[in-house]
Amino acid sequence: MLPYRSVRKSNVLATFEVLKFAALVPNKKINYISTLGAVVAEGAMQLDPELVNRIGGYNTSKIVSELILTQARTKGFIANIFRPGTIKVHFLHRKYY
Repeated sequence: MLPYRSVRKSNVLATFEVLKFAALVPNKKINYISTLGAVVAEGAMQLDPELVNRIGGYNTSKIVSELILTQARTKGFIANIFRPGTIKVHFLHRKYY
């Protein structure tokens, strides 16, 4: 399990970069793919911030990115957050299921 600091750049800081890009075009829609693990992270953060250290950096970074996008909505951004269960790629057809 990776610590938060090792995935912060690729998940959290990248979310800020997406917002900067979306701000250049009026009414640009952002579709963010999160994880069901964000639900666990969200619940843990509400119960006890110390639990965040035990749920893993990836899930924590995803919920932080979701919170950033939720705040961006209050500033007029159009942001959808999706939490799919499992995404698989067929090894022959290269199609997502």
